Amino acid sequence: MTTTLASQPDAPTRRRLALPKSAAVRWMLYATLGVVLLSVLRVITDAGDLTDGGTFSAALLLAVPILLAGLGGLFAEQVGVVNIGLEGMMVLGTFGAGWAGYEFGAWWGVIAAFAFGALGGLLHALATVTFGVDHVI
Repeated sequence: MTTTLASQPDAPTRRRLALPKSAAVRWMLYATLGVVLLSVLRVITDAGDLTDGGTFSAALLLAVPILLAGLGGLFAEQVGVVNIGLEGMMVLGTFGAGWAGYEFGAWWGVIAAFAFGALGGLLHALATVTFGVDHVI
């Protein structure tokens, strides 16, 4: 008896685990894997302060200025300006806040931080837009 190709039963196929297509779901899986690995590392090394709440809050507190500089860079890139001096503007603002806060008080320090940071941005804009200096030197 001969069997034709159409009458043969389907061979069992192996299914493999595939990552989801959505980027958000994929990043959530990566974050979950990172938390699990960090927890296992904590248990193995007996370092309880590795996953302490104070460690996470300190890390988030120290990351905020870098995130704000990155957000400023994102906005600058959207309008076509390559601004690699964002950290310098933040340093100018910090210097102005420290100086004015020491001399005149806390609220003057906040105002001076805005003013000195804006002065750094004005200097960058004047050089690149008015005088045509290359954005990335």
